[in-house]
Formats: sequence, C-alpha cells, structure tokens
Amino acid sequence: MSYTATQSFFLVNKNGKVTKCIKSGDTITNSVYNNLTPQKRFKCVFNQKTKSGNVHWIRSEVESMVELYRQNSNLAWVTQQYMIQNPNTEHTSESVRATAGQLRTLDINYPTDTEWKVTVLVAEIASTMYEDQFFSSKEEAVAYALESAAEDIINDLIAA
Repeated sequence: MSYTATQSFFLVNKNGKVTKCIKSGDTITNSVYNNLTPQKRFKCVFNQKTKSGNVHWIRSEVESMVELYRQNSNLAWVTQQYMIQNPNTEHTSESVRATAGQLRTLDINYPTDTEWKVTVLVAEIASTMYEDQFFSSKEEAVAYALESAAEDIINDLIAA
C-alpha cells in the first residue's frame, strides 16, 4: 500500500532533525505513513491503484457492496447495480463481480458456494454489518458446508 501527499511537509526523526521534505504529489510507503503524526497523515490520501494497475477496495465501497448484495444476492444484478451507482469507479466489472462472489462465499444461505477467495476486508465488513447472514471467514463457510453434507449423508444412511 502507498499514499500520496496532498500538501508538503517534513519528515522529522526522533531527535527532531529534518530527514526529508515530502512534496505534494510524492508517494510514500505504508511504513512511512504509519510513523506520521495524525496531522501529517491528514495531508495524505490512500492510493487505491497498485503498481500493477489493480485497484484496492476501501471500506465504504465494500459496505456499499454488502448493502447491494443484501437487496439481491444475484451476482450479475449486484455487479450491474454497483456499476450504475458508481459510474466513475476505477474497479472493473470483473472486480465488482469477484467481490460479490466473496460475499456469496460468506453467505450462510449458500453454504456450498465456497469457490471464491475471500479477503480479510470483505469478511470483516460483511460479518460485522450482518453477523446473522455472513460467516466471518471462508474457512468457517467451508466447515459449515462440510458439516451440512455429512449430516445429509448420515440422514440418507439412516433412511435407507
């Protein structure tokens, strides 16, 4: 992750000596950002785009996706609605669909749909917003799916 300075400021070491001048537009690493004072952090914005051109999802975007998914769990519908509501997004429709797929993997109503790799951000936000609908991790969803399948097998054996 990286950040871009929106205003100039100085980096100062623990002895109070200026070590570097950060100018507006300069990119700083996450480790440098984490060592900044709150006032200097305010002068920086998170770079959503990575060097490879990928765009990071931020909390508000994922929250919006969760709300759309709660309205209709159809992945195509969620993707279409997100793109309509966010015409200037830098996310591709494939990225939006993949994020909707992550929500499907965590959804307790679809215990066997566990194909998507789930990011920590998506799992944390979905399970915090609606703990009654979303598992807190893919592993929890897979365990539930296996448990359900085992119960079905046992019930079939008992019935036979």
